[in-house]
Amino acid sequence: MKIHTPYIEHQRYLKEHMPNSMALTDDKLEADVYINGKFDPEDYHPGLKAIVIPFTAHNGIDLKTVRRHKIKLFNTAVHAPYVAERAMQLTLALMGRVVEFHRRLQKGDWINRNTLDRLHWASLYGKRIGIYGYGRIGKAYRKLIEPFGCEIVVIDRGKDYDGAKTVDTLEALIEASDVVMIAAPLTKETEGAFDAELLSIMRETFLINVARGKIVEEKALYEALENQTLAGYASDVWYRYPKENERISPSTYPIERFENVVLSPHCGSFTKDARRNMQEHVLRILKDIEAGDWKNALDVETLR
Repeated sequence: MKIHTPYIEHQRYLKEHMPNSMALTDDKLEADVYINGKFDPEDYHPGLKAIVIPFTAHNGIDLKTVRRHKIKLFNTAVHAPYVAERAMQLTLALMGRVVEFHRRLQKGDWINRNTLDRLHWASLYGKRIGIYGYGRIGKAYRKLIEPFGCEIVVIDRGKDYDGAKTVDTLEALIEASDVVMIAAPLTKETEGAFDAELLSIMRETFLINVARGKIVEEKALYEALENQTLAGYASDVWYRYPKENERISPSTYPIERFENVVLSPHCGSFTKDARRNMQEHVLRILKDIEAGDWKNALDVETLR
């Protein structure tokens, strides 16, 4: 079975661990299996059996082409607990004003600690936490915050939410939450879901994003921060990404200038354990494909 992937880390892992019945090819148009998070119509060729996304999100996949040619589609979510941990880190750093206080203390500023005007940070204890996207990451995030005695709020999609408070709309989720954590996939429905209208009702609300930057409308986010509508924003996902070692701001707007913003360079799965787990799972998927086992393929007819 011939495999093509542009990801160097997966190339290295597969060269060392895949069975002799598999081989890497530099030509994606002769591959039986394509390992990539991006797939366009020109990437298709008649011999292609399957696409393996080496992470969760499928927004880079041209689903029309996949459906038309009946290509099997797989992904992996074994890194979800690590992304949830990153979301937890961002939540505590933002609410605790960790980055802001660190920067101030570097300059000898003790945040007026000896006066009645001292600056306070916000505790997570007893807060209402809205989780937008209650999948593996959302559920793992919930487990991490359980010791803080938080009320969990989710949008009712007709599933079992294990006692979480359910609401019918995103607006209702926001109104019922002190903190909103975004872990939803980027789809036509979710892109720009957090627009100016929704952000305008998020006064004193903390917003955490570990899903995709475009779920939050970029200009509206900047204006909400500038107008001090949001209590704060922490994100691991962005609007602009570098090419190779390019130095570039994550947004076309100077979001980084706000003290109530915590920036993270889309590194939720960038731990040695997470990367190894992802590589191992991709290899297991390849072995299933070689054996003709399609039971773990995504239902592409339901994807949006």
